[in-house]
Amino acid sequence: MDIADLLASVQPSNTSGALAKDRLDFQGHWAITLLLDEYKASADPFVILFDYHDDVVLLKNDKAYFYQVKTSTTESSWTEKKLTGTYKKYFFTIYEHLINFAKNTESLCMVSNIPFEINHALVQDGHLKSFAQDSINKLTESIKKHHQLAEIDKRFIEIMSFKVTPLSLDGDDAHIEGIFAEFIREVAPDSDIDPYVVLGGLCRYIAKRNNFDNITLTGKELKSKKGISREAFSALIKQINEVRMRDAIRELKNILNSESELTLKEKDDIERQFVIVYNELLSGNRFTLTLHKTLIPITDNIYAHSPTCFALLQDVLTEAANSAVFSGLSDAYMYALIFFSYLCVKRETK
Repeated sequence: MDIADLLASVQPSNTSGALAKDRLDFQGHWAITLLLDEYKASADPFVILFDYHDDVVLLKNDKAYFYQVKTSTTESSWTEKKLTGTYKKYFFTIYEHLINFAKNTESLCMVSNIPFEINHALVQDGHLKSFAQDSINKLTESIKKHHQLAEIDKRFIEIMSFKVTPLSLDGDDAHIEGIFAEFIREVAPDSDIDPYVVLGGLCRYIAKRNNFDNITLTGKELKSKKGISREAFSALIKQINEVRMRDAIRELKNILNSESELTLKEKDDIERQFVIVYNELLSGNRFTLTLHKTLIPITDNIYAHSPTCFALLQDVLTEAANSAVFSGLSDAYMYALIFFSYLCVKRETK
């Protein structure tokens, strides 16, 4: 059984529910750092799920990696005493993954903005097996009692880990912006896209999936409605690399300058609208993406029969006028949107 189908076959006993905005942002931003790390680590397919069985779940090579994200503004560190006492309930949820998906659970991890104190030392990365034996015994006994188990899965002590992220609750926007901008420079060095526009769209994409609350899903639905795959993220990177704004605007200027029937103001309006359309599409604006997807088959159908590119824009505009989805949009915005669709169709037909 596919790992996503397996997770979908077990109804989650707990989801985050409504979160404070700062914690939701923090959780989403950390998930983005995981996404970038996995994307750069290898070409293996993966899916990252949001708020399904745990805060963040990585599915890769038929294995599941569960991450529980914990933040605190009142504690200075997570001590063994606190984790095995006051906060032992955190591990009740974490341990459920070994009950439900023992053969497919590769790792369990608690991620936080504050350090962990293990064996009287503050650490950024640590493991449960490094706890004092008394602390381990205390925690495992609590888990056994809560889940009514005769024995604890010995793998729990080996695969349970702790990780501190450099992201902070205060000002982590700037931190993730810097991380994402550096990533875009690595994977799309020639792109002139504003990385913050793409990051904003990615954050909204994650928030939407985090808030999707229908937990009765198939494995396929789980991947699309509650997660992001390497395939989907790769498509975004491909688009960033292939459609460069400065090259596109140069081509658009050449097309518009060859048409005497447009006034200078109309040409300027179309160019300004193209910048808006470009940013909306790459930031994942849902309405603009719907318009773009509707235009692609229309543009593709007319592409081979238009004598000039501007004739194509006019022909597609005429055809699109029959669809209610485009009503109320200015001609300048429509020309810009059609031009973007033209670039995509031209690229695919090369």
